[in-house]
Amino acid sequence: KNNMKIKIFNLFKNSLNSHRTRFWKFFFGNFGKGSRITGRIKVYSPENIYVGKQTSINEGVILNARTKLVIGSHCHISPGVMINTGSLDIKIHYKKRPHVSSEVKIGDGVWLCSGSMVNPGVSIGEGAVVAAGAVVSKDVEPFTVVGGSPAQFIKKLEY
Repeated sequence: KNNMKIKIFNLFKNSLNSHRTRFWKFFFGNFGKGSRITGRIKVYSPENIYVGKQTSINEGVILNARTKLVIGSHCHISPGVMINTGSLDIKIHYKKRPHVSSEVKIGDGVWLCSGSMVNPGVSIGEGAVVAAGAVVSKDVEPFTVVGGSPAQFIKKLEY
């Protein structure tokens, strides 16, 4: 009986994810072939978001795209990731602090692990891995692993 419940649940879940993917594909600036959204996400300014092919965006992801946000192909955006292209200008007194924005680029094959955060103006190089809970405030070199807050170099990936 439990096996049947699991099958029904998986059919429903897959159908729901398919509808989510089609919904967001309509609003994003670009949504590449074979890319998918596998859960509820929050999106601000979807027209500024460009996703390559075969990329997965998981449950609880927040995409704050005040300006252009580019996510490459074959990327894995794990649950709870937050990507921001906007913030407040802290050089201005708090009573008059304006919003500012800066483009974010995530290269092909990047894995953003659960709960990581990518801040405005950052580029993450091809094949990089951002560890769970990391806060990325500076560019990440291709094929490297970074972690911590702020994110620091951990190791080079050799393929």
